[in-house]
Amino acid sequence: MITFRQFNELAYDGNIGIHELMLFYSKANDEEKDLLQQYLEMEQLDLVVDLLYKVTGVRLKQGCEPHLSSQ
Repeated sequence: MITFRQFNELAYDGNIGIHELMLFYSKANDEEKDLLQQYLEMEQLDLVVDLLYKVTGVRLKQGCEPHLSSQ
């Protein structure tokens, strides 16, 4: 039987963790929110992941960062 502690959100390409984003926006100050927007616009995904970790304390899994397209 799988316990709650053993269960992890399934990771897939492009999954940035909606829960973590919601947590970020509930904890972040205005400057951090602006910074996140800038990083997303610049497609600096390593900085996005680092900022999410700094604010929420949750590290997204390696290789699960979003791939943004400029379409």
